[in-house]
Amino acid sequence: MFHGQVSKAIADGLLALKSRIQAADIPTSKLDETLNIATWNIREFGRRKRSDAAIHYVAEILGQFDLIGVVELRDNLEDLSRVLEILGPYWRSVYSDMIPDPAATGSASPTSTTSGPLLSEDLPPPARRPARRRGRNIFPKNPGGGHPTQPPSRPGASTSS
Repeated sequence: MFHGQVSKAIADGLLALKSRIQAADIPTSKLDETLNIATWNIREFGRRKRSDAAIHYVAEILGQFDLIGVVELRDNLEDLSRVLEILGPYWRSVYSDMIPDPAATGSASPTSTTSGPLLSEDLPPPARRPARRRGRNIFPKNPGGGHPTQPPSRPGASTSS
């Protein structure tokens, strides 16, 4: 993690946060043995620009885990890009499609899964969430018939109940 040049107030805040994280006794992950996973609903992340302090604090917390599901991201992913820059080059993002939630604010929230050094991809994060594709079939065609997630039926197998 690289916080770079920060103000004294942010540095003091990071030290206090690190102390609180240490007191929380989050177990460290062990290569080939354990994986620390978290989900975090960062309320309306990307709706308005977050302060530098908030970005550094979010990065410090996310840095404690190997795989994080961040919920309630908005269309503007600049703040997430700022967090990823602090986390370093081994962190990447995978974006899922938005889930409509008209009851909340009349908008929808994309979901992001951020992964650390153990799970990464070679794609940089986009500056904005990609446009939603409609009508895309996510299941592969099943030449043997049946539901796409089930194995194809065997020739001559009985299908009666």
